[in-house]
Amino acid sequence: MPAASTPPADLALRYEWREGSVPPPYHYEYTVRLGPGGQGEVVFRPDYAQHDPPVWTEAFSVPGEALAGLYALLAEAGVFTRRWRRSPRLPIGGSTAWLEATAGGRTVTVPAGLAQSQAAAIGAVYEAIRGLVPGAIWAKLLARRDDYRRAHAERT
Repeated sequence: MPAASTPPADLALRYEWREGSVPPPYHYEYTVRLGPGGQGEVVFRPDYAQHDPPVWTEAFSVPGEALAGLYALLAEAGVFTRRWRRSPRLPIGGSTAWLEATAGGRTVTVPAGLAQSQAAAIGAVYEAIRGLVPGAIWAKLLARRDDYRRAHAERT
């Protein structure tokens, strides 16, 4: 991770991830929200929205040093300076991710379906955002997802 820098007080982000096209109940999706400040939450849905799945929300805190490291990574990747553009040929069936980030009064959106070079540039940012959510929370959510899938399989 790059050297830490002081993030602006309004640093906030919303990272969205969706599993690709798979039959229920194998689809899942989650949102990681952070800030302003070091407070965050992950919102997890274990199925397609039209199946009215439960929604699980877990809160977490991000230490100042980790927040500064994330801000430095956002700057290094050019999140606030690059022109993010969708690829003219969108992938079919795979997972998707996108980001909305605010810092210094400016909000940008990094869309899903980026051109390959831009997707590579944002990949480390997405990995770092997922890494801010404590492992124990991910383990809890994935265990609940497994229970949801098992219960769904028993009904069919």
